[in-house]
Amino acid sequence: MENFVTKNKKNIIKNDVLSLLPHKYPFIFIDKIIYCNNKNYIQTLKNVSLNDLFMHSHFVNNPIFPGVHILEVMSQSAYILLKKILLCDSTIFFPLVKIQNAIFKRCVYPGDQMIINTFLKFQRHGLFSFQSIVLIKSKVIAKALIFLMHKN
Repeated sequence: MENFVTKNKKNIIKNDVLSLLPHKYPFIFIDKIIYCNNKNYIQTLKNVSLNDLFMHSHFVNNPIFPGVHILEVMSQSAYILLKKILLCDSTIFFPLVKIQNAIFKRCVYPGDQMIINTFLKFQRHGLFSFQSIVLIKSKVIAKALIFLMHKN
């Protein structure tokens, strides 16, 4: 099966991720696309570092990657997958419209490497639903349903 990574013979790196997201620094959280089948699944990576902008203040002397940013990581992974599925240009925007059933099973610390598995569940009338699961060392640490809307 040909996929996005083998077709391009390399993993997509940060500069390519920048071209797929409408965000700018410091709000780009995806470091790399590991795999994408361009149909219904993407696997992305986020390396958590003590150098991340907000880590020194969340929390002082006990830095934890914020849960809301874990949700943002999932949303950005879904956004990239949707861009790959629809093969659309950078002018098309997909706002986040809903997060459902978010569960956090453990804290995320500097040095952790999050693997984000995101699956397209359904699409109807411009609404796209994704199941996103975040793993650290092969253990589920968070999951949620992410909803993006195609705005014309």
